[in-house]
Amino acid sequence: MSAPEDRRRRRSEDTITALHYQLSSSRAEAGLEALVLVDDQPSPEVRAIVDRYAAADPRIVYEANPSRLGMVGNWRKAFDRGRARFPDAEFFAWVSDHDRWHQEWMGQMVAALDAHPAVVLAYPVTQRMDEDGTVIDKEPRSFQTVGMTDPIARWHAFCHHGV
Repeated sequence: MSAPEDRRRRRSEDTITALHYQLSSSRAEAGLEALVLVDDQPSPEVRAIVDRYAAADPRIVYEANPSRLGMVGNWRKAFDRGRARFPDAEFFAWVSDHDRWHQEWMGQMVAALDAHPAVVLAYPVTQRMDEDGTVIDKEPRSFQTVGMTDPIARWHAFCHHGV
């Protein structure tokens, strides 16, 4: 097997493993009303995994794109599908297949939004991990702008501390 083929294969296997982690951790979140998965690069393997989880959890909805939309196009479609399927949902969260959630992350985000009615976006503290799940020795990402009324100051805080 050539090096590029090996990398593609490893990436594919890592995506499958990551999807298992994502679905397992999201199902553990008690506050989750629904999990709408929009697959921009569908495969039989992914479909089988999602079908298995969806059979045990009716909150999981899966939709495969007939053609690739790209990252931003897929984000838009996920948002649109979520709003269309669950119009009464108060909150929406984007999550990628490689994300792992703490069991209480959504509850904490909702509590933060409820405590600060003027806030329009909550973002959790993010730790970066390698493909084996080992936390990378980097400071967690933080997008804290509570109390900042100047949009330029908020943007500056996001750009310099959040990335």
